Amino acid sequence: DFLKILKIQKDHLLKYKGTFDSVQGWGHVIQPNDQWESISGEYGTNWTFYGAMADQGLLYYWVKYVKKKVSIIKFNKVET
Repeated sequence: DFLKILKIQKDHLLKYKGTFDSVQGWGHVIQPNDQWESISGEYGTNWTFYGAMADQGLLYYWVKYVKKKVSIIKFNKVET
């Protein structure tokens, strides 16, 4: 799995020439019915959350849209 993640990262860097597209993110356009929520209560459908362009965003993409197996815990709420 680690090598697959590295390949996603490398392919992304080559495709976008080192820039980060806040709509396409790591390779998935987030739909309104699937928006992210921050712990401070912000919502969004763009890859603009803190760390989206870094390892945090890549891990979010990997578990949510590639593996399709994730539980996100936000205080007393669990999103699966």
